[in-house]
Amino acid sequence: MAMQQNDTYVELRRSIQQEKERRIREHQAQVAARRRLRMAMADTSPEGLNLLAQGDSWFDYPLPTPFTP
Repeated sequence: MAMQQNDTYVELRRSIQQEKERRIREHQAQVAARRRLRMAMADTSPEGLNLLAQGDSWFDYPLPTPFTP
């Protein structure tokens, strides 16, 4: 039973990490596309802020440590 709980915990952590990596890749692609567009249009307006929430509890709820007797 404890091994199954540990496997589930590890899989959940892996899934969370993969989701974070996917979101980072998507964000970086969007920023690069906007930057290319601005350069192509020779836009002189101020560039928008580039924010990434890291560790904010609204976005990354920690999983409880698995119970191991």
